[in-house]
Amino acid sequence: MSDYNEKIVSSLMHTGGGVGMGYISRDIVAGYGGSMVAFVGAVLLILMNQVVKFGLKKRDFSWWMGNGIWPYLATWYMVWVIVINV
Repeated sequence: MSDYNEKIVSSLMHTGGGVGMGYISRDIVAGYGGSMVAFVGAVLLILMNQVVKFGLKKRDFSWWMGNGIWPYLATWYMVWVIVINV
């Protein structure tokens, strides 16, 4: 798999995780509080990182930051804002 395709796959996986986390954040906050949301979000991010490392080549932290962490956090925040306002 080319480097470009690996970036697309990683970004899409983390974006999907961000959508899921954004959707369930409201329910977790209502039941357990904000610190539990941060914990569950971090655990999900680490699990997705391990899946990407297993399926793709191992990359350094800066690659994961640009193709994993930022898409995950941005999508999580955008979906969370939409969900709490609807």
